[in-house]
Amino acid sequence: MKKKNPLLKTLVVFLDIALILVLVNFLPTVFLAQPGMKQMKGTYVTVYYQKEKNAASSVYNLAEGQAPYLQQMTGLDEEKQVNIYVYDRPSTTRMKKYGVLGAFVGMDGYMGECKGNNMILVSPANPGKIRTKEEVTNHVIYELLDCYLSEVNERLSLWVKEGTILYLMDGSSYLEENLEDLEEPELPALEEMKKNDEKHFKEIHGYAYAPLYLEYLDDNFGWDSVRAFLRNEDYEEAFSKTEEEVYQGFTSYMESYYQ
Repeated sequence: MKKKNPLLKTLVVFLDIALILVLVNFLPTVFLAQPGMKQMKGTYVTVYYQKEKNAASSVYNLAEGQAPYLQQMTGLDEEKQVNIYVYDRPSTTRMKKYGVLGAFVGMDGYMGECKGNNMILVSPANPGKIRTKEEVTNHVIYELLDCYLSEVNERLSLWVKEGTILYLMDGSSYLEENLEDLEEPELPALEEMKKNDEKHFKEIHGYAYAPLYLEYLDDNFGWDSVRAFLRNEDYEEAFSKTEEEVYQGFTSYMESYYQ
């Protein structure tokens, strides 16, 4: 009987162990509920929380109260229920995103995100070293809008999606960057706006310009047209203008901000 290659046997054992470790690492991303979590259930959201009940209540009241308006503005055809898991520690929130190792990664600014019908969120009672209680509480609205828009159109461009979220949030206090913060304001070219890359979006000051783009669409065509546009991003169908013509209108609209 032919003997097994000891090197091959060692390699198989190593790969088995590595696979087990990977599975163990990512288990927390599958099972979002923590032991002993309580819940607050509403029509639009169910909030699961640990010990920080008051902070969870602020998240619940804001999300449940704003959800009907946000769903109507984004054009959802049916009511959508979202589960929001609020964790007392930022490290737990990171673990639910990145796995066990995420708890040890220094990402103090991470607040959470929404995927499908589930949102993970750090508790406003313990936002970490970088964020504030208000930022975390408001972030639930950002993630609800992200969730709703993904349901309306999963292929929505980054420019339009982020612009819609920030515009509907009226988020001047939430924005990472405002037009007034730019030393030399320069409107991105149309081709630059089309790139679906988060790093590039930030480099072209998308957080400042994209919500103003949606403001322009709303002011000039009305929100009913914008809502129809969000479904398929068809400029001519929604606005009876080409994308280039809309962009030219936006550049003229922005001249008032530079004066």
